[in-house]
Amino acid sequence: MEVSKKLQRIIIFVLVMVLAITGYILATDHQSQAGQPTPSASQSNVIEYQGKRYRYNTDLMNILFIGVDSTNLIQTDNLASNTNQADSIILISLNKSTKEANLLQVSRNSMVDITQYDIYGEPSRTSFAQLALQYSTAKGGAQSCWAMVDTVSTMLSDLRIDGYINLNIEAIGKINELAGPVTITIPEDYTDVDPAFVKGATITLSDGQAEAYVRHRDIEGIGSNQERMARQIQYIEALVATVRSKGDIDSIYDMFAPLLDKYLLTNMTGDQIDELADYNLSGNGYESVPGETTMGNTYEEFYINYDKLDDILIKMFYNEL
Repeated sequence: MEVSKKLQRIIIFVLVMVLAITGYILATDHQSQAGQPTPSASQSNVIEYQGKRYRYNTDLMNILFIGVDSTNLIQTDNLASNTNQADSIILISLNKSTKEANLLQVSRNSMVDITQYDIYGEPSRTSFAQLALQYSTAKGGAQSCWAMVDTVSTMLSDLRIDGYINLNIEAIGKINELAGPVTITIPEDYTDVDPAFVKGATITLSDGQAEAYVRHRDIEGIGSNQERMARQIQYIEALVATVRSKGDIDSIYDMFAPLLDKYLLTNMTGDQIDELADYNLSGNGYESVPGETTMGNTYEEFYINYDKLDDILIKMFYNEL
């Protein structure tokens, strides 16, 4: 189906919001698509935590960003075989009253119960594994996205998640090309990623360097994914400055239009959109799910500290009564 220019414009600003932390993004009430699972929500908006009572902030709209590690174009259909993994996972929480945005970054290596699906796409069993694999256990397209939504919601104490944005990480080089040049100062020695990434060097990234900077990790080392998550946030911050220097809304629309059909998938539709609003990152707008990285039998495993996570969830999503 051809995407209208209005919807393309809105999706682009969703993309800019995700990749640039602050910017333009849709603001809408959630409506579930027919045939798709309804996002999880707590049975009651009021909870008790450490002797105090809290109410869930119903002004929030939560969108799960899923960056897929694939050398192919974005997969929009359910397939019998899906080998892609969710490499970048960020929950974007938008406060429709204050027009502020908060981000919760989740490690791809988080050890959680993931759902396995049979050849017909039906849930069959669960297994304890890295969160990134949840995307690959479903059949791709919307089903994999909703599987990720469901598992992340469960991990976050049944937090309501209203929708998803699925971006192929292969698009990073294209984004850098369209928005660039993006310049960063290398904070640590990353010469294992690129010989030019010497600590302290200021580099205008080529498209290939931009992709390597946000994508590379050493699967045989320990802690490499945490380093990559830090590089992704750094690149995002540099990207926003570059994008905002390009001019008005129309110029940004024209800049990112070529990315839509090939690299982006979302459940957001034109009928769901109430307004296009300007959100800013709040003063404490960035958190990471806390935990500890260890080396498993083959790959890194990240074990969540649920006590500390509860503190973050209360701060981000609840108001004290």
